[in-house]
Amino acid sequence: MGLYQRNKRGRDGKLRQSFIWWMCYASDGKRHCESTKTTNKRLATRILNKRLSEIVEGKFSLPKSNAPKLEKVCGRFPSIHQA
Repeated sequence: MGLYQRNKRGRDGKLRQSFIWWMCYASDGKRHCESTKTTNKRLATRILNKRLSEIVEGKFSLPKSNAPKLEKVCGRFPSIHQA
């Protein structure tokens, strides 16, 4: 867990390192990665430390997902492939 720069493939197929710093941390037993949206490593370190302190203090929580249930989605569409 920490800071890293992502690699991306260029048009020529070669791997290139991104200029943006990304942070990785654990919250509620799950690993989360997000962009710091900065190219400055010192600022990215401060952003990561702030996020880690929010997690320890209990101020940070990711929004809960409201993914649709399969039963609701299947109920909307007529069954085309039934014989």
